[in-house]
Amino acid sequence: RFISKSYIADWETKDAIREVLQNQYDGINMKIGKSNIKVIPKGTDRLNAFEFEFRHKETNELYGEIKYNETFKELEVWNVGSLETADLLLGCQKGEQGRNNNEIIGRFGEGMKLAALTFLKNGIDYRILTTGE
Repeated sequence: RFISKSYIADWETKDAIREVLQNQYDGINMKIGKSNIKVIPKGTDRLNAFEFEFRHKETNELYGEIKYNETFKELEVWNVGSLETADLLLGCQKGEQGRNNNEIIGRFGEGMKLAALTFLKNGIDYRILTTGE
């Protein structure tokens, strides 16, 4: 019914970052399939900044990016697609009736929400921008 204070208490910032990056990759994989993903390093400076693009191997269409800037301590992750405001609520919200567990797993962004809680708990600004909101 409720989330206890000890839920994901052992998550650190690195765990939240891992979840965000995995969600991004999963979203791209769902759109175009793993075998069609081409990862392109761009402007990579291992110490201060890096940038990767995720493109379709055949069409070269851009499906996502990861950018990190050490100077501003800023990580930007995006992929195609959008969320609805209801998707940001904890718990399965829409369309879960009639679905089996395999269809629900990874489809409602619980990990993304828990990552957001971890960032906020650690005093890290975290923003989710979707479809102009």
